Amino acid sequence: MASLAVGLPVAQAGPQEDKRKVDRQLEGAKQDLDESSAALQSASAALQSAEVNLAAAQNKLALVRGQLSAAKAKDTAMAAKLVAARDRVTRAKASLGTAQSRVKDQRQAIAEFANANYQQSGLGELAAVLNSESPADLLSRLQIVDSVAQSQATSLDRLNDARAEVAAKKAALELAEADAEHQRKEAAENLTRMRELERQQLEATNAVGQYVRERAAIQATAAQAKSDDLKQYDALLAERERIKKELKELARKEAEEERKRKERERKERERKKDDGGGNDDDNDDGGGNDDGGGNDDGGGLLSRPVYGHITSPYGMRFHPILHRWKLHDGTDFGAGCGTPIRAAASGKVIRRYYNGGYGNRIFVSHGRISGKSIVTSYNHLSRYSAHVGDRVSRGEVIGYVGTTGYSTGCHLHFMVYQNGDTVNPMKWL
Repeated sequence: MASLAVGLPVAQAGPQEDKRKVDRQLEGAKQDLDESSAALQSASAALQSAEVNLAAAQNKLALVRGQLSAAKAKDTAMAAKLVAARDRVTRAKASLGTAQSRVKDQRQAIAEFANANYQQSGLGELAAVLNSESPADLLSRLQIVDSVAQSQATSLDRLNDARAEVAAKKAALELAEADAEHQRKEAAENLTRMRELERQQLEATNAVGQYVRERAAIQATAAQAKSDDLKQYDALLAERERIKKELKELARKEAEEERKRKERERKERERKKDDGGGNDDDNDDGGGNDDGGGNDDGGGLLSRPVYGHITSPYGMRFHPILHRWKLHDGTDFGAGCGTPIRAAASGKVIRRYYNGGYGNRIFVSHGRISGKSIVTSYNHLSRYSAHVGDRVSRGEVIGYVGTTGYSTGCHLHFMVYQNGDTVNPMKWL
């Protein structure tokens, strides 16, 4: 449904009159909906709601799809990271095994050396001195003892290096295993999120499908309601033309009666003059007729039928639902249901009936005012207090404000027919 504010001028900051003008135009735009059936208004509101819901569902689906795509990309990257982390653990374990084998070999070598040293206790420096037969033999024996000591020291150094390497490899393995576990947990959490996003995507997809179906059904309902309202509007146009023809005929008859009355008055004056009656001072050239109010109530001007602010003026406007230019053929006055409606001038009730668009309506003919046939119409009444054929005086209650027909709230739709054509009532009030 089109925004009610579309096409309205923006009020300038400061001047209160500009603000009041815009407020009146906004109120008038809202009152355009009075000419729509409840079914069309409801369908239009439902369609607008369906459009909002569908847009929200589509946005959510797009968001979830984006998040799921990111989660899948992350899952692929994390899977690669996890494989690399587990490979590092495997390599760390293999490296630790190699280091542990070296420690084992060094321990075995030292054990063998200790065993040999135990079995050959004469390899010590004291034994070398005691058992030497000559200085040369002593030197040789001492060299052997030193060589064995150095070999033993080297084996111990290698064992210590191997042990340090094992400790480092263990630390590296622990880090690799911790990193692999971290990667595994992150991958598991991302997988869980991905599964949740897949569930949300399915849910959002179903929601979009549901809203699309709902919108289609509502569009069909709204289209039917719009079609019905257009038919009703066409019927209103046809009735407007019918009323126009009737009132133009009434205006023609009133004009003819006034012409005949003036002709009779002219002949009567001539007869009196011929009979020696002298000049007639009662020359009245615009005196009204028996059915109209004439200008006996205030110089030919009409009185306001109710006291209330104008909610929608007379004129052409673009209907926000039907997307058609329509004539708002009267002036709407805001008033509570049950407010008395008073005749705008003295006259005669000539019509009273119900119409699907105008609701309960009543017509009062005021005869000729200022040379024009004037009829007023009062619409959307809750009930009448005057009957067809009744003569009413200016200010006399003829009915009560209501909201019958195409109306969204209590108000009076007041119309003025001038020679059968609708005109702006404010020119007469």
